Amino acid sequence: MSDQQVIRISCSTSNTLPFSSIEEFQGNLKKRSKNEILKIITSILKYGFSFPFFIWKDGERNRCLDGHGRLLALSEMQQRHYFLDAEGKLSDDDREPISIPDLPIVYIDAADEAEAKQKVLRLNSCYGVLDAEGFAEFTAGLEVDWDELMLPSGDLFEIPSLIDSEKKSTKSLQERFIVPPLSVLRASAGYWQERKKAWIALGIQSEKGRADGMLSSMSALAAKAAAKCKIDSDELSAAINEAVEKDGAETSE
Repeated sequence: MSDQQVIRISCSTSNTLPFSSIEEFQGNLKKRSKNEILKIITSILKYGFSFPFFIWKDGERNRCLDGHGRLLALSEMQQRHYFLDAEGKLSDDDREPISIPDLPIVYIDAADEAEAKQKVLRLNSCYGVLDAEGFAEFTAGLEVDWDELMLPSGDLFEIPSLIDSEKKSTKSLQERFIVPPLSVLRASAGYWQERKKAWIALGIQSEKGRADGMLSSMSALAAKAAAKCKIDSDELSAAINEAVEKDGAETSE
């Protein structure tokens, strides 16, 4: 009797398909590195196959609208035996690869290929951004392994230490930074409007722009920087002067 391991299915649907009968559909719409594929394999081994494939039934073809990363991960898992070690980290060896059972799927209607592609584009759209303070609240009490995640909000997830420290702090991100350090700032938000009122109350008229000559000291600073970095100071100063003169001409128009 074989002791081959089988991928755990951790969701329920009315339909399943063998892995071999599911066709990719997106082509080169997305690029994934080997490291990203390994993250998906880690997720499958740790949590099971948790989400069904979205399949467009194109005649006799079962074309995958959502789940291409998992298709690549499963293909890799057919080639090597992947497992989680005692510390929960992904490893591999020469044993028999894990068995892939029939996989959960949901059929998605599409009149033709054009409509199917329109739906794929919507599947890949992000209608909103993750909020740092909201993320800290949502993950309170969780051990977040950043090495396993690829979350869609640039700046926020380049600074996981900020989120970790927020969980330990009694102050919110807004209290600590006035404006939460997110990748998108909302000018309609209350905190933004309050800061705008305070700015105007100081008598600052930012719409008028900077005063003439405000950049005149840049040449001297550039010369110092050039000397320190062993750059041709004359060429750098000339470029700075040209930019300053151009800026002044545009300001006076």
